[in-house]
Amino acid sequence: MDESSKHVLQFIQGRLSLTHANVPELGCLLLEVNEKTCRGSVMFQYLEAHLASAWKPILVPNRLVHVKIEAPPNMNHFEADALLLDVLQQPAHLELTLEFHKPTPAQRLRLKHATTGAGILGNTEPPVSADAPQAQPAFPAQAPAMPLHRDKKLGPVLVQMGYLSADQLDQHAREASACNERLGRYLARCGILSTDVICRALALQSGLPVTNLDDADITDEAVSVFPLETILRNSFVPFDASKRVVCIAAFNPLGSQLIFELERDCGRKVELFLALEDQVLKYLDKIRMKFKHESRKFLRYEIKVPVSYQYCGRMGTPAEPLLHSGMTLNASEDGFLIEGTPASIGSPDELRRRGMCVNLTIAGTEREIRALCQLRTIKERSRMPSGAKLWLIGLKIAEISSDDRRRLKELCIDAIRRMKGKF
Repeated sequence: MDESSKHVLQFIQGRLSLTHANVPELGCLLLEVNEKTCRGSVMFQYLEAHLASAWKPILVPNRLVHVKIEAPPNMNHFEADALLLDVLQQPAHLELTLEFHKPTPAQRLRLKHATTGAGILGNTEPPVSADAPQAQPAFPAQAPAMPLHRDKKLGPVLVQMGYLSADQLDQHAREASACNERLGRYLARCGILSTDVICRALALQSGLPVTNLDDADITDEAVSVFPLETILRNSFVPFDASKRVVCIAAFNPLGSQLIFELERDCGRKVELFLALEDQVLKYLDKIRMKFKHESRKFLRYEIKVPVSYQYCGRMGTPAEPLLHSGMTLNASEDGFLIEGTPASIGSPDELRRRGMCVNLTIAGTEREIRALCQLRTIKERSRMPSGAKLWLIGLKIAEISSDDRRRLKELCIDAIRRMKGKF
């Protein structure tokens, strides 16, 4: 964990908003506040281009802006004018230091009350090296306060950001409910909005920072802080750890009670980040495969039925327009071996490296069976007489509905009966 990351981790407390004449409001992460100053972090890579370009020339020393602070329990709905004292460019964000400008007696009193004793918001200790000896951290006396804006739903935030109209939100919410999916997952899977937009909306909704797992070097040490079942059950990825702090990423804000339990169990401070859902799911797949070495649970049966399939991302969003045709060679309750045409978007090694998945539809049954599958193996077969290539593709089921799983089980049982009938 680099020094700048540890610094942000120690001080992040809530949300800081800046307003200035003739430009939209700028949302920042609140790092620290005291009686005279506050500090915030701006991640321009997650802002709309027009918003970033409007604010960059304003964020210079000695500029007067208006600040709003949301930091429960003592600093909700605090507003004041402030002068920009310092603007520091960090590798992944812009760090701002602001001085409250001519605060009123009521504002001074509130700042003094909020930043002394039990109400303190900032930790004034300097960053500590992960390798330095540390005192055993005290367990939290009670579950932490809920993150900011948890009462707001994702849909209204997307409307407020301008990505959906109210009518579009109502329509997509009904469609997501009919598919038994979360709204964000449905919007991303259908290509209506990108996972990046969903993640930024959740960050605005919750006040949580965002991390890019594609740039993370996830170590065995970080993953081993928590039991594998805890990680998979709650869908989070531990991506960095020191003796005092564990950083975890999730695609949805985790409940305060869960964070409290994780801190109690590992004896460290747990810092939660948001990440793109497809990134989190891909890393969970890697963690599952790396740390949960299991023998195959289900026997494979020779089942030859026609299939159609499309290469896609981990959330099922198509990665190419082409719909392939093929045939299963064998199947089980957790995977398939199919023969079909190659992808048009890369070689087998490239597809595996990119974490590609397959949307598979088994058509040769009374009712279609659909599953989202991970690519496990891909081998090229010799060319057909027509000159076309074929691939042998090993697939492991990542997601399947309960009805489709039942139909797949019935398909395997029928295969067992046919096999017994031969003897």
